[in-house]
Amino acid sequence: MHYLDRIMCNIYSLQLISHFHLFPLCAIFFLFYVTLFQFVSKLSIYEFVFFLRGVSRYY
Repeated sequence: MHYLDRIMCNIYSLQLISHFHLFPLCAIFFLFYVTLFQFVSKLSIYEFVFFLRGVSRYY
């Protein structure tokens, strides 16, 4: 949840800065999370945690 909150905060900041319409961003990230969920469902819990730790370094 912490990782998700940070991403949503980044999206909101981006929207404020560049005055984007929020719907395209929501659609893109919805597709991203559906793809991520399908990818994660094929991994074990340990691999998922390891993957999240690796990704969280970039945020």
